[in-house]
Amino acid sequence: MPYRWILFDADGTLFDYDRAEAAAMRQSWCDFALPDRPTVGAEFRAINADLWPRYARGEITQEFLRVERFRRLLDGTGEDPERFSEHYLIQLGENAQLLAGAAELLQTLHGEVGMALVTNGVADVQNRRLDKSGLRPLFDAVVISSEIGHAKPHAGFFDAVFARIGNQRREEVLMVGDNLDVDIKGGADYGLDTCWINPDGRPRPDEMRIDHEVRAVSELAALLAL
Repeated sequence: MPYRWILFDADGTLFDYDRAEAAAMRQSWCDFALPDRPTVGAEFRAINADLWPRYARGEITQEFLRVERFRRLLDGTGEDPERFSEHYLIQLGENAQLLAGAAELLQTLHGEVGMALVTNGVADVQNRRLDKSGLRPLFDAVVISSEIGHAKPHAGFFDAVFARIGNQRREEVLMVGDNLDVDIKGGADYGLDTCWINPDGRPRPDEMRIDHEVRAVSELAALLAL
């Protein structure tokens, strides 16, 4: 294997975030007895698609994001967005569904290569999901952006990761993730090889270096010849 360490993104790479988000929203909407709104899932995804990249770029804080997205979503309902946010995050933490083959891959890699989970997700949610999934013992390091003050794709985030994993040689570390701007460009800009998880078969952007590409994280074992 050409790599001694693999850095794994969490949501969309190992965890089935779409299922978790949908389940948490359904439960929260029901618990607050809000009127049925079939478009709420699509609305929430659109709001997140605006706010999370702004967080990654350092334009807003995660604390602002956590409440602002529900301020927008709940506009006109009379509900307190901060209260709803807290409830939603509890529900999200209870949903630790993994993508197919993710657990088996990590078990195969365990002991063969160092592994770190690297995520921009909300710390209390990610820690709870990591524990519920049973994956935590398989990782040698867990780095969550809000706990270190830097978010992917910034170099400060990767500096913190490398400090945790013993400042390995960059050519021996592989970054695996589904987000082109955050995981792939962030890893490439830091001098790492990258593996893009591309389940929908989207075309590669011409201007971005991508060393490996798979449809699902479960295909990584074959790529690494394990």
